[in-house]
Amino acid sequence: MDQPSRTRQPVAAAGRSLAYAVAAVAAVDQLTKVFATLIGPTAGVEPTQNTALSLQTADPAGWLEVLLMAAGLVVVLVIVVPRVTGGRVPVWAAAGLIAGAASNLADRAVLGGVRDFLVIGPVVVNVADVAVVFGLAGCAAALRTRPQPITASPRRGGEIPC
Repeated sequence: MDQPSRTRQPVAAAGRSLAYAVAAVAAVDQLTKVFATLIGPTAGVEPTQNTALSLQTADPAGWLEVLLMAAGLVVVLVIVVPRVTGGRVPVWAAAGLIAGAASNLADRAVLGGVRDFLVIGPVVVNVADVAVVFGLAGCAAALRTRPQPITASPRRGGEIPC
């Protein structure tokens, strides 16, 4: 086996894992939205349609929302995917961020707003929102920690990081 194909295998595996995880998170989000709509209002569940952005803090025109969200998703893909395939960001974090954004984008594009249903204090969110928050936190934590190169040796008085 030549060297380039050995290098591509982990990258391809990380890409496949990311694709499967994104599909799974997006499917869970969409299924929970359908289920919440079917059962209707109950304790902790209040199906609503959110036509504004970011917890209803901004409300641009519908096509502008979809355009802004699509542009944001492209930026996330360009930044995060190479870091997943390079081993810097865990698949779960990137999958949450990408799937949550993509699932909410699909809602906005098809339905004109995002279906929220989980009552958390004064706000109503959905599984995609939770996935985005945890994904963003995981990506940020992974990117804050930098791998320590082993440059010093004990013979020269340096320490080798563990």
